Amino acid sequence: MWTDPDFNPYENAFYDARAQEDPAYRKSYYEAKAAEIENPNGLPDTIRTRAWLRPCGTT
Repeated sequence: MWTDPDFNPYENAFYDARAQEDPAYRKSYYEAKAAEIENPNGLPDTIRTRAWLRPCGTT
């Protein structure tokens, strides 16, 4: 769990968190491998999924 070392309960604060998964192969990569062809769509073989959490604040 992350904590703010400079947190002061007497001041307003605003936090925004983001997360990013490790790279994973796209579905098209597996389909191309199964068909024994090069990646036909020109996209990268991997993708990284991202998540943003709702900003929260304290007053």
